[in-house]
Amino acid sequence: MVREPKPIPFDQQVWNDPNRGEQSRYAMHEDLIAEHRLIGMTKAEIEALLGKPDWEGRDWYKLSPQLGFGIDHIWLEFTYQDGKVAAHKLAYD
Repeated sequence: MVREPKPIPFDQQVWNDPNRGEQSRYAMHEDLIAEHRLIGMTKAEIEALLGKPDWEGRDWYKLSPQLGFGIDHIWLEFTYQDGKVAAHKLAYD
């Protein structure tokens, strides 16, 4: 069973570290959303902050295995309109 990690401040270096541990992004996502004005950012600005999306063909960033299950994953999904972030939400596969 995967447990919810304790929230931590967003750290761009840790977010982009391939050896970060599989729940560190989930632990940072609330601070990322609260402290960065993601709505209105361009795709280039999002990628400069978060790196390339983890799901090719979608603007999704893997946060963690699905809490309580560990089989599927939790993702941070971005929706763009006119080249800028119009919305973001957690998505599950």
